[in-house]
Amino acid sequence: MSSFVFRCTTRGSHTFLEFNTPVKIFDSVSGARLILEELLDFEKQNPDMHIVGWKPETHMATNTRFGILTPVCFGIWIDHEPREKEPEDCDFDALERALGQD
Repeated sequence: MSSFVFRCTTRGSHTFLEFNTPVKIFDSVSGARLILEELLDFEKQNPDMHIVGWKPETHMATNTRFGILTPVCFGIWIDHEPREKEPEDCDFDALERALGQD
């Protein structure tokens, strides 16, 4: 889990990554990049899970500089499923020899 994620809660096939501080994602390239990096980190830390969907948890917050409401992201909801295992290579010739079927 990265230093930006405060808490990670998983129930079944759903995970919520709660951020330390709200992120302005709609007016910031760096905010969008941060979310994509968190999704990548999640996949790296959970190689047995495949992300099938995600969405930001957003709320309206007052922009202290301009005094207007702006959407900010407090975390990410991730939907995932078990990753299918890669089939192992099989040496069919050796298998047939072992079974006595030349």
